Amino acid sequence: GSASWTATLRLELSKRIHEVWETSRSNVSVVAFAPNNGYFVLFENGSWQYNGLPDDLFEFLKKDLEKIAQIDHMLVSANSEWLVSFKDWKRSRWRCGALPSSASSWLLRLHGDD
Repeated sequence: GSASWTATLRLELSKRIHEVWETSRSNVSVVAFAPNNGYFVLFENGSWQYNGLPDDLFEFLKKDLEKIAQIDHMLVSANSEWLVSFKDWKRSRWRCGALPSSASSWLLRLHGDD
């Protein structure tokens, strides 16, 4: 596959990251890119910025805002399939959405169902 950043996205994201850095001196902890200039950025202080995430991913995140600070990795495909893993193993270790059933089944066999 291929993906590209538009100049507008580069400028917007750079500006937002710089603003957080200027106000809190917090570094980026996690960054993920989504189709159509979407992105997710998590900072070490737990704050986050996003734009254009797949609807089901955004709904999953906003259900429990405390879990956002525990995100370890986030991946979003060009087809809006996604996977999020968490640092805090007391909670679910990972969640995924919009994956083909064969990929979901493979992940469940590999990691078990939380």
